[in-house]
Amino acid sequence: MELLSENERQFSGAWKKMEEQQSQREEAREREAKEAKEREEMRYREATEKEERRYREGVEREERREERRLAMMRESEERRMREAASREEEREERREERRLALMRESVREAASREERLLTILEKLTK
Repeated sequence: MELLSENERQFSGAWKKMEEQQSQREEAREREAKEAKEREEMRYREATEKEERRYREGVEREERREERRLAMMRESEERRMREAASREEEREERREERRLALMRESVREAASREERLLTILEKLTK
């Protein structure tokens, strides 16, 4: 009986040790699974952050490109307006020159008429 009791104690101890080892293996598997899940979540977050950063950079590049395009359009429009103003100024100067030329011609013609009239008047008064 004592031998049976000793066998039962040994068996019970061995069984308990086996259960503890099994429990430790399960805990280790759970830890590994949890760590693997955390690593996967970290990789997913990093990949997501990388994609979001790429997207933001793409949007920023596109915004800068659009700003440059608009700046070029503004510069082009300003240049066109300056050129148009310059052409209008040149046209106005040519008009003024023609007007002055016409006035000089008119003064010459008036002087010539006056001279002819004076000549006629002198002839008549002689």
